[in-house]
Amino acid sequence: KLAVRLRKFGALPQDSPWKHDKFLQALRYQLMSDDEDGWDAEKGKKTNHFVSRAPVYRSKLLNDFLAAVDTIPDPNGKPSYVLRVRGEPKEQEVPVITDISSRTRRWMVDMEWLSQPENKKWDVESRITGNGKVWGDDDDPEELRDKKRKVKAEKKDGREKKRARAGALDVKGKKARVGTKKKDAPKVGTSKSAAAIDVASSDED
Repeated sequence: KLAVRLRKFGALPQDSPWKHDKFLQALRYQLMSDDEDGWDAEKGKKTNHFVSRAPVYRSKLLNDFLAAVDTIPDPNGKPSYVLRVRGEPKEQEVPVITDISSRTRRWMVDMEWLSQPENKKWDVESRITGNGKVWGDDDDPEELRDKKRKVKAEKKDGREKKRARAGALDVKGKKARVGTKKKDAPKVGTSKSAAAIDVASSDED
């Protein structure tokens, strides 16, 4: 399905408004809608085509782009390719995608759908990311990710250096305490010595 759409995208007329690299963001394997077996209710059996049901969160812009691509004949069409027809949209969560370059972009999402209280939980970086410079953003998602990682690494390095300095000062303090000599306490005469002195004093009297 993805391979066919990529070929069709390449075959778009040069003056087509959809012939722009920014739309290639949508042509990712992880973002393709699921296909279901077509079903003929009257005959009670499967048809010879698949039914593609897009998720309800897709924006009109994305649906229009894919529709325009799908109308283009496949330059390398094969007889074995199974026809796909559009079905009704279905409820589906925005997927979590590890590869940031393949994540759902904001332009691909219906903002009205996303603004609903029950759908705001999907508006997180692991599911929906920025459009990038090609759409007019100041930074690409990859650049923002790298900046965050750099700041995080710098903070971690700062904490480790602070702990190292604190540990060094603690060790130095312990060595200083161990190296301090105790002063000798003054010797105090025993009771026996005191008695001898007292006797000598009595003899002199």
